[in-house]
Amino acid sequence: MRKSVAHLDQAKQPAWPLTSALGQKKPSMNKKRDYIVEINSRKSRLLKRSNRWDLFTKRNDPILYAFDHVDALTKLNKEKKELLKYFPIGMVACIEGYFRLAMADLIDSSDVYHGNLENIKDIKLDIKTTLSIYNKNVTLGELISHLITINNLDDINKYMSIILGEDFLKKLMLTPVDLYEGEFIELSQQAPTLYKDIKAIFTQRHIFAHELAIKEKVNAKEARILMAAATVFVYSTEVLMDSLLEQKP
Repeated sequence: MRKSVAHLDQAKQPAWPLTSALGQKKPSMNKKRDYIVEINSRKSRLLKRSNRWDLFTKRNDPILYAFDHVDALTKLNKEKKELLKYFPIGMVACIEGYFRLAMADLIDSSDVYHGNLENIKDIKLDIKTTLSIYNKNVTLGELISHLITINNLDDINKYMSIILGEDFLKKLMLTPVDLYEGEFIELSQQAPTLYKDIKAIFTQRHIFAHELAIKEKVNAKEARILMAAATVFVYSTEVLMDSLLEQKP
């Protein structure tokens, strides 16, 4: 059978502009990256006078509310099944975005953290980029946090641990946090399966962002647990960050 996408232009309104999209020339893959342009472009999509926690919640909270709306749909049709697949993608974007800001803030807060950066072996800087730091077009923290790769929880732990000079995930579990508006208790006592949940949401994000995954389904109850875990993970990190930045070694 001959396959066609013509039905997209005819069956539903508004029509999809397939002809213009298919006719666009693909960008060259050999073009050298301009890190300074990339960093400034990323910063332009954020609110200028908001801190990392405010930026996180401004994206995270609407995702949580949107999930409530989708989950409230009584009929589990194919549209609801498809929409549920997008929440892990949004939540991981929140986690990644927050940690890039957190790493930048840590690096730029104290020269002590600068010495730990020599242990990052997978970043190479050219003269232009180095001069941009010298001329204060971007900060060292902004550059390092932009260049690192965050694909999973191990990546977060790797780079946060390098910057701090100690194991980040172990330190986080020992951090007293107030999750239930009561008293501050070590995170390990309140969320013992937290890291397992964070690994799971990264796995879901990878599947739904990079695969068709037609047969893969999202359980709404499990999704709610993983989204709550992602919020707890970032909130607890923010409590630790406040403590670290107040100390300023």
